[in-house]
Amino acid sequence: MLEDFIRGVSRIIVSISSIAPIVLGREAGLSEDQTNLVRRGMEDHLLNLTEQMLRKHILNDHIEFNNFSPTKEGS
Repeated sequence: MLEDFIRGVSRIIVSISSIAPIVLGREAGLSEDQTNLVRRGMEDHLLNLTEQMLRKHILNDHIEFNNFSPTKEGS
């Protein structure tokens, strides 16, 4: 299940980072090498952003989970 989810996120990142540079390259007159460089940069940025967001949500969920877990004294 987790692998399927990760594969879906990966496909979204690849799709977004492929479409935008092609349009930008066409409209701005970028060479193929420049377009590929923009694509790789977008992939790196989206991957880093996804990692940061996942870490943030895990931390928030961890805090919420601990707040609702019974303690030794209060269980």
